[in-house]
Amino acid sequence: DYNRTRLKCLGYQAPIQAVAKLTGLNTFAGTTSDMWLRPV
Repeated sequence: DYNRTRLKCLGYQAPIQAVAKLTGLNTFAGTTSDMWLRPV
């Protein structure tokens, strides 16, 4: 279950950050980073 969640995060974060960088949504990228760095 932990691995599945981690893989889902990995697969979900990359496109979101790419879009955020392209569009300049720094707050959105920050939220994604916060979710990624949060201890499980």
